[in-house]
Amino acid sequence: MTRSTIETGSPTPVAWHATTAVEALARCEAARTGLTTPEAERRLAVHGANVIDRARKDGPLAILLRQVRSPLIYVLLAAAAIAIALGKTTDGLVVLAVVVLNALVGFVQEYRASRAIEALRDMVPEHALTLRDGRPATIAVAGLVPGDIVLLASGDKVPADLRLLEVKNLQVEEAALTGESVPVQKATAAVSPEAPIGDRSAMAFGGTLVTYGTASGLVVATGARTELGRISTMLAEATAIETPLTRALASIGRMIATAVIAVSLVILAIGTARAMAAGLPALDAVREMLMFAIAMAVGAIPEGLPAVVTIALAIAATRSRSTTWRADSHSSASSA
Repeated sequence: MTRSTIETGSPTPVAWHATTAVEALARCEAARTGLTTPEAERRLAVHGANVIDRARKDGPLAILLRQVRSPLIYVLLAAAAIAIALGKTTDGLVVLAVVVLNALVGFVQEYRASRAIEALRDMVPEHALTLRDGRPATIAVAGLVPGDIVLLASGDKVPADLRLLEVKNLQVEEAALTGESVPVQKATAAVSPEAPIGDRSAMAFGGTLVTYGTASGLVVATGARTELGRISTMLAEATAIETPLTRALASIGRMIATAVIAVSLVILAIGTARAMAAGLPALDAVREMLMFAIAMAVGAIPEGLPAVVTIALAIAATRSRSTTWRADSHSSASSA
């Protein structure tokens, strides 16, 4: 990090894991004794607070309404409304119950997914032990700035991205970033610039957990510039991706809705004509056949199609993994 970086708060990308501890201190214009309070306050004004911004997200009502935006659901709602209008309240309420249950299942799944960013925020601790003015001091994590020296011990959550300066049997759990639940042994030696996150042994990343040992580290990134912050930003900016499967399901849904409406209208017309030919009054004939058409439409619409597809994919993935495991085991046994 150069002087211009300190002044502007716009860091030039640096492979901190590939720099030595001495080089990292020089780039951050820092010392092993930490920053002075005035310098830390100045850098805080430049870089901003060490927090992951709370992204704006849809409220519960918007998520719930999104669950009924489907041609199939529109047909069911129309069928329920017609049934209630004709005095068949029980039939209409049963159809509405199906729609509500389907919407609630989708709502719960999407609402839980929307909590991902909040979970990332909770991974950052509230306080950290740093060196300020040459002395250990506990400060709010939001006040950390590039150049601060942070002291870590077993049980601590790493408050920002750190270039490790000194370590003593340090092990850090990085499952939040790498998915690897086994703690990683850390060191101070620089590694290859191309090393993936899981192999950057000279770094301790914000939001990870120290499971063993002690260390001191130089803060090199805070807030949205940390690896955890980058993940949070990507989640906040992510848009719904339309895959071939979702496009196919949407197309099938429209086709089914169109076919159901068309067949229902044909049955309604034919049934009404036959009932009138048999001497039934026109209004009564329409009412009776309309309820029959609604019943047929409700029975033909697969409102549980998304859930069935999800379950089928999960079962297929499980079977595929099991088959691969058995094949690997058989191969290993044959080799032995």
